Amino acid sequence: MAGAGSEFHVWLCSRLKSLNLDEEVLGEYISGILDGDDSTPEEKEEALKETLEGMMESPDDNVSSDIFMKWKECEEKKAKLKQESVLCFLLENQKQDILAAVVEKQMKTTNNVNKKPSHKLDENVKKNLIAQYGQEYDEDFYSSSDEEAPSQTTKSQPVEKDKGVFQNTNTKSVLDKEKEKRDKQRQENEDKKVKDKEDREKQKTKAEQRKDKEKKRTQKGERRR
Repeated sequence: MAGAGSEFHVWLCSRLKSLNLDEEVLGEYISGILDGDDSTPEEKEEALKETLEGMMESPDDNVSSDIFMKWKECEEKKAKLKQESVLCFLLENQKQDILAAVVEKQMKTTNNVNKKPSHKLDENVKKNLIAQYGQEYDEDFYSSSDEEAPSQTTKSQPVEKDKGVFQNTNTKSVLDKEKEKRDKQRQENEDKKVKDKEDREKQKTKAEQRKDKEKKRTQKGERRR
């Protein structure tokens, strides 16, 4: 039943007041007729028409028709809002069910992953380390090459490394490169040791020569005295 503050009731009171009719008493009466559940729409419209004819000095069928159409419009709007509310409620419940199912599936997947054999996990760790180590070696290699390369007078286009170059690098290739790097460093260290030794020998020889010269010069000075 339409309440005193409903859209239709507010409109109805305003319409009755414009016709110089008692909006409070007649408004409640008309709302009771239209909101009754025992009558068909046709019966409600006919009862509304008879009521207005008995209350108006100059009956007008358009008035009863306008009131009935407005009531019907408001009822359809209320039904639509109610339907949308129910639909939203159902969709919200469905969304919650779907979300719960997704969470449950993810939890099962996580549990299955955690139950993987330890040797499988070790193999994955090894593969990741090999790929990562290979990529780090590649960066060091290109960095050292850039430092040793002579400056060029002409500009060259920068060579962009393939980001995935080491994605498929196998273990043997990585180990071979690492061995080559260690051998190179070892040879460089040996060469440096030899050079350092030669430098020390040269410095020692020069020091002895200066010492001998100083000794001879001192002896000559003593003889002159």
